[in-house]
Amino acid sequence: MKCKMPTLPKLSNPIQRRPDGKLTIVGLTPMEWFTTTLALVLLYILLAGFFAVLLIIADRIRHAGDSYERPGRVFPFVPADD
Repeated sequence: MKCKMPTLPKLSNPIQRRPDGKLTIVGLTPMEWFTTTLALVLLYILLAGFFAVLLIIADRIRHAGDSYERPGRVFPFVPADD
C-alpha cells in the first residue's frame, strides 16, 4: 500500500482553486484561515492568562514575608569586635 505525501502549495501563485472548486490562499480556504487564526489567538490568550496567574501567585508569595534574607547571611552586617 502506497501513501501519498502531502505537497506544499506553490508560493509563486498563492491564490488557487482546489479540484473541488474551492478558492484557496496558500493552501487553505478563507474559513480554514479564520478557524486556524482563531484557535491560535485563543491558545495565546490561555497561555497569557496562565502566566499572569503564575506572576500574581509569585508576587503574593514574595510579599507575604516582612523582608527577604538570603540563607546564611545576616542583614544588616555588623562586624564583630576584636
